[in-house]
Amino acid sequence: MNPMLTVARKEIAQLLHSRMSMLSTAFLAIFFAFTAAPAVTMDGGGLAILDQLLFSMVPVIGLFAGYIFASQIFLREKQQGVIETLLCTPLTVRQLWAGKVLGVTLLAWAMAMGAAILIVGFSRGSDGVLLLPSAPVIVHLAVAVPLFIVAGTGLLGLAQFILGMHQIQIVNVAVIFVLIFLLTLTQQLVNPEAGITWPVAGASFLAGHAALGGVWAAGRCLNTERIVTSLP
Repeated sequence: MNPMLTVARKEIAQLLHSRMSMLSTAFLAIFFAFTAAPAVTMDGGGLAILDQLLFSMVPVIGLFAGYIFASQIFLREKQQGVIETLLCTPLTVRQLWAGKVLGVTLLAWAMAMGAAILIVGFSRGSDGVLLLPSAPVIVHLAVAVPLFIVAGTGLLGLAQFILGMHQIQIVNVAVIFVLIFLLTLTQQLVNPEAGITWPVAGASFLAGHAALGGVWAAGRCLNTERIVTSLP
């Protein structure tokens, strides 16, 4: 089996057994879905607002979930000294990093899709009829959102691998601030006059692909010495 898949399966199993991480992430998804959905009916924009909320809010929820999970498997292993044992395995540092990122991404994307389903389920048109997202938005959620999550998680995991504990704390505060700001901004900028078209969905996919490529290139700086020297 591919070494990265082996690591990913291990991390998924570990995260699923972490009750606090799963509950806090599920609460986050439910909370933002519940607070966002009324905008579809109250603002009278119907499908256009639903599409915009799903298009912009779901990736941020996925990134937030990725942040919570990444802190569990990157930062906690570093604090507890588990990472030193993992570095002694036949896996390369990049395989270890990529496998962890893949495991986090799969769970975070599942949480994001759960939030999307809740937003759709809570939303109603002005006539009370259940609204369904347009095809470009569905493709965006299935294809582009995972790219943004894996890029964001990969960058965060990279930082938690190579930075010292004090620097990581600063990064964590900045990440939380930015994600909360983006979630708040998303709900404020919805515009019933603007729709999500195929070119918009295509541009989002290309942006996610570019972000992933940049993070993968940045992963070349990973090595055992950098990680060991950053241990507390």
